[in-house]
Amino acid sequence: MSLPLPAKSLYDRLGGVEAVRAVVDEFYKRLVVDQKLAIFFADANVGKLKIHQLQFLKVAFTEIPKDMDIVGIMIAKHEALFRDKGLNADHFDIVASHLVGACKHLGVSDEMVQEAAAIVVPLRVAFEQGAALHGGNSKEGA
Repeated sequence: MSLPLPAKSLYDRLGGVEAVRAVVDEFYKRLVVDQKLAIFFADANVGKLKIHQLQFLKVAFTEIPKDMDIVGIMIAKHEALFRDKGLNADHFDIVASHLVGACKHLGVSDEMVQEAAAIVVPLRVAFEQGAALHGGNSKEGA
């Protein structure tokens, strides 16, 4: 009796690095022109952000290790934005909608878009907690 093959990850089913890179490129095209998010990208190195996003999505769309405190990492990585620019969960919602829009624009199936959203949306708590911890009460950019 042979064991069933493990299901392919969302990352692989999307098409691997090239397909996810295309999503990231389209995603950032949308982010940088959104006036509600402009404050966060004014001085940002978008090329570097895209590399980090690609790395993050590879982990998220493959499998986040059980021992990885992804919420803590997200809060720490965005601390200055919470503190200095008022980043909060409302901004997360806008960003998440752009990720969905980028996927749909590139023809990703509704099923895989929903799967991606199910992975990303629970991370909203990091932006709720980060704003609460680091004073992200500013409505600037919201």
